[in-house]
Amino acid sequence: MRADGERRAAFAAGQRAILQSLPGAAAWGLVSGVAMVKGGLAVPWAIFMSLTVYAGSAQLAALPLIATGMPLWVIVATGLITNLRFVIYSAALRPYLADQPLR
Repeated sequence: MRADGERRAAFAAGQRAILQSLPGAAAWGLVSGVAMVKGGLAVPWAIFMSLTVYAGSAQLAALPLIATGMPLWVIVATGLITNLRFVIYSAALRPYLADQPLR
């Protein structure tokens, strides 16, 4: 029972901590969405891309490739290469999170 209460308290603390970054994330989402629609992507596709592609930078990198009709493999490769920075972030955080359970 105590572990459940601690977990709830930790979850609530996490919610409070992330609230500070939500305005920035919302602004970035708006910029990415407007850029996709102005770049020629239909609104449903822009929404789909926003919901399925994690990084806005990958969305903005893929947009000109989609607009010019590049092959899908080029678009996917661009997204993967753009997101390689998350591997570096993960490696930097590893010493702090190594003793935590995987889940």
